[in-house]
Formats: sequence, structure tokens, C-alpha cells
Amino acid sequence: MSRRPRILFLAMYDLGEAHSGPEVRVAHMLEALRHVAEVSVVAAARRSSRRAALLRHALQGRLRGIDGVYVESSTALPSEADLALLSTLHVAGTPVLTYVRDAYQLFPDYYVADSLPRRASRALFPVAMRLLRAASTRLAFPTRGLARAVLGGDADQAVLLPPGAPAPVIVPRDAGARDLLFVGDTRVAAQGGALLTQAVALARSRGVDVGLVCVTRPGGEPP
Repeated sequence: MSRRPRILFLAMYDLGEAHSGPEVRVAHMLEALRHVAEVSVVAAARRSSRRAALLRHALQGRLRGIDGVYVESSTALPSEADLALLSTLHVAGTPVLTYVRDAYQLFPDYYVADSLPRRASRALFPVAMRLLRAASTRLAFPTRGLARAVLGGDADQAVLLPPGAPAPVIVPRDAGARDLLFVGDTRVAAQGGALLTQAVALARSRGVDVGLVCVTRPGGEPP
């Protein structure tokens, strides 16, 4: 029987109860990888926690003999420990695939730089992407459009990955359905929540029987 490959799964998120879309994706991708490989996991949202976990892995010899690295990056910038580890493994010939889930810092409509940390994050984001690219064998994205935003003319070199969701569920149509569902932050104009609530109010004023259900984090509700 052939040996199952050994994969280091580096996630810039906390594992456990999923509270956001990215965390759900990480959990599903980890579950899928475990079906085909022996997976060693380093997962933490805080850079200091990830740094300590990576150091423990190195001291315990768990980084020797791995066949590849899969990275789930976050909106927050990677730490120097993340980059150092990935660069070392990449230079040693270990394949490294880094998934870039968003690039909010490139779009003022989505990323308001209203504080010093956010301004710093916006300024450093292109640098971080160049460093991640240099430390990785390939970069992966959810869409070709996001790959173009980050890689420009090199977008064709990107890997497109599935959304990390379970198999689609067939939802039967209900002729009496009257509610619309919005998932997101209604405070962010680019997500269209405010426009949707205005449209629903206009439709109601014209006699249309329509409801609106908003699923959002605390503070993201419509007025």
C-alpha cells in the first residue's frame, strides 16, 4: 500500500466553533484533506499563537518529511514567522499552496482605513502579497477576478479552488415564499444591504407583500 502524503495545514484562523464564512471554509477544507492525507495542523488567528505553534512543530521535528503545505491566509497580514517557515520549506523543495481569500485592502469601498492599524494594513498589503507569493509555489484564489486584482497580468498562473462548502442541498421551491434573505453587513455600502432595505420599503409602499431577513454580526443590522 502506498504511503499517504503528509501535509502541513497552516490556517490563520482559530479552529473550533465556526463563527464566520472563512472559519467554515477552513473546517471543510481540513476535513476534505484528511480523507486523502495525513494532516498536521497549525491554526490560530493571533500571530503570537501561530508563532508559538510553529516553533513547537519545528522543535518536535514535525516539519521534517512533509510532502506539501496548504495555507489558508486571512484578511490580516501574515507574520514574519509564517513567511519565514513557508520560505524555508519552499526553498527546500516542499510544494506550498497559499489560498488568498480576499483583498479588501485594495478597495476603499470595502476597507475603510479610519485608524492607524488599518492604514498600515492597507499600505502593507501589496508587500505582504509579494512576500507570500515568493514564499509559495503557487497562489490560489476563489475567483479569477480576485487573482487579477492581486497578481495583475500573472493571474493565469493562479489556482482556482472551490468554496470549501459541503455538497449542494436541493431546496424545493415554495410558491408561497415571500421573504428575501440578506447575509452580510448592512453598514457596508458595497455589500448592498442599504440599497436592498430601501428597495423592500419601496416595494411594500406599492403593495407588494415581501419580507426581508438579514443575517449579520452584532452591529451590522439595518436601522
